[in-house]
Amino acid sequence: PKNLPTWAYPEEVRRIAMQEFPGQPVPMGLSVGPAVRMARWCTALLWLSVVLLPAASFQAMGCTDDGFATRPGWLWLAFAPVLVVSMTLEYKCLTYTVLPFVQVTKRFRLLNIPVSYEVWMFCTMVLSVLNKADMASDSFFLAATLKSETCAHEKITRVWIHLASEFPVQLPSQFSHIVLFSYLLMFLQVVYPVLESTPRCGQQVDYTPGTANGARKRFLNLNGNEMNLGDTLMILGEASNMATLQLQNPAYPRAKELYAWGCEKNPKRCLSFLRNALSRGIMRLGLVAVLENTVQIILQTELLAMNYYIFGSEHSQVQACISIALSLLMSVSRVVEFWQLRRFYGEVSTRVMQDEFMQPKLTVALHGAQGLPAADPPYDPYCECEVVGKAEETRFASKICYGTTHPVWNTKAEITQFSEGDVLRFTVRDQQDDVVLGCAEFNCVLHEIGGCFSGDLPLTGGDPIAPAAAGRLRVSVSKALDAQEEGRLCKQNMTILWIIFVAFLLLTLLGVFKLAGMYYCEDALWNVYSCADLPHTLLRTSLQALDSAEPEGTQIFKALIARKR
Repeated sequence: PKNLPTWAYPEEVRRIAMQEFPGQPVPMGLSVGPAVRMARWCTALLWLSVVLLPAASFQAMGCTDDGFATRPGWLWLAFAPVLVVSMTLEYKCLTYTVLPFVQVTKRFRLLNIPVSYEVWMFCTMVLSVLNKADMASDSFFLAATLKSETCAHEKITRVWIHLASEFPVQLPSQFSHIVLFSYLLMFLQVVYPVLESTPRCGQQVDYTPGTANGARKRFLNLNGNEMNLGDTLMILGEASNMATLQLQNPAYPRAKELYAWGCEKNPKRCLSFLRNALSRGIMRLGLVAVLENTVQIILQTELLAMNYYIFGSEHSQVQACISIALSLLMSVSRVVEFWQLRRFYGEVSTRVMQDEFMQPKLTVALHGAQGLPAADPPYDPYCECEVVGKAEETRFASKICYGTTHPVWNTKAEITQFSEGDVLRFTVRDQQDDVVLGCAEFNCVLHEIGGCFSGDLPLTGGDPIAPAAAGRLRVSVSKALDAQEEGRLCKQNMTILWIIFVAFLLLTLLGVFKLAGMYYCEDALWNVYSCADLPHTLLRTSLQALDSAEPEGTQIFKALIARKR
């Protein structure tokens, strides 16, 4: 493509495009083998850092004299090597996908605005850095929560217990327990992709680019589903927060669907692209947006509000505000992604999900017959097929085989006017005298036999002038294009996506309201629906607990009570 510089993709991908796929798009599953291995390393590196960062941050954080947990700024520098290595691996993965991507999509777009490759790559790289920084900020938040409860003794716990008592459901007495549970939920983001992208034991997968050993570029994953290397890379891109790969969806499957529709008019194939895009959207919106971004917004705002209530503006909360801002920015990107998926679904449902394309279809093959009645001169048999009760719309006939009792027709046709449970009638006739040589019937309850049938049917009921014979008819019956089932799955996925999106919006709005309420309530705390002013007896109880333990802390807390009053 003219809008793609040659340095943007490796030589081996260019060779495949020129030699093996001239004049047509390179299948991504055949070009991204080396990128899959790098994406696995990137995923392992990032999630290992997610495990180790909270422990290291907890040890590095300190406590002020009044019990405020401080976060040293150099913690971000500790994350820098992980960020540099992961971004390098991400760029390498991008080079293997960018040529197949632009061959199908024709151009690069940001918010539906055409841009150059350089601008697109820069913006997606920046978004990828923010994605990974958001993961690190969540790790720092867990460490800050645990350190706050250590530094502030019972202050945060008592404030939290009072707030939790006003909730309609019972909450844990320790705020850190909720934060730790939400942090563990984050790991669902990597469990599902690992199950989907890991081959079962004993399978040999060929990761070299090209068409050689094509069968070994597909594998069964740990969930028992067949995967190609292109889908594997995209799923690993979701697990490792590679925005350069994430933003290729749904643009890439959308362009592939248009390409397939223009070439084949195959509704099942087009709907399969939509279904896969919606499935990934469910994973990202459900596992990332709801279980990470919105939950982190709510919890981080809650801790920020409690710290502000207890310590006032005496300590800087810049890092906490940056962490909340990153989560809000990621939430905005999820809204944009949902809007794109909704548009994709609307376009495909308007063009493909129409009655003429969504009607159930049968592929019926008339292979041949054996043991037909003999005659002098020999019969010239052919076979007719029709759906009982719908003969005019469904009837078709095979070719004629002359002078034989073992004809071989190998005729295939599609029947659209059919419903599950209809009866197919096969009639073998003589072309010369229109003598019926035998009949057979087949009940189309295909779901009971795995969706298809291939075998012999006994022929009975010939004309009296045709001598009886033990004839058999060989046929195959199968669902041709099960577009109805694909359409049903697409509608189901879109419904689930809407439900998740509504939950995501409500939780995000709750977090925003809590953030706004923190400043609106001033000396009080925002609960679910209003400002909750904590009683001074709560502070006195804390004061009595400190009197016997830390005289210096008592003086500080007395001053705090006076300021609050």
